Amino acid sequence: MRLTTQSEYALICLKLLCRNDSGKPVSVTTIAEQEEMSKDYVEQLFLKLKKAGIIKSVKGAHGGYLLAKEPSQITFREVIEALEESVYETFCSPQVRERIVCKHFDLCSLRPIWHRLKVLIDDFFSRITLDVLLRDEATVHKDLIPLQAKTA
Repeated sequence: MRLTTQSEYALICLKLLCRNDSGKPVSVTTIAEQEEMSKDYVEQLFLKLKKAGIIKSVKGAHGGYLLAKEPSQITFREVIEALEESVYETFCSPQVRERIVCKHFDLCSLRPIWHRLKVLIDDFFSRITLDVLLRDEATVHKDLIPLQAKTA
């Protein structure tokens, strides 16, 4: 699994956009100051999120960023893939296989296990949407229990 701080920090910034009920765009400066992050780093994250259609920008003196869709329509998987390319990458994937030589590729008993793990992780993050960021920790924990039971 390859989740970096990009995903974590992007979700923190998106939480601020989710809670923005004014309908007005939020500037990168405001987000960076409120979350105590580098403005340049937030801008880099937002460029990727904008390219993926997760957020949209508004130009002008009162410009900034807004979610491109409702929080309930944006999955964690979309956010992570916008920043990391994939949530879980195995050594058996074509992209990695080009860089790493595996002499067991034709008779690999691990590949099905790694593939199943990837499916479970992708499914898990596909079922969690940004509206979870509007809830308190106890509610989120309670809501995740049924998700764990479904994947078992």
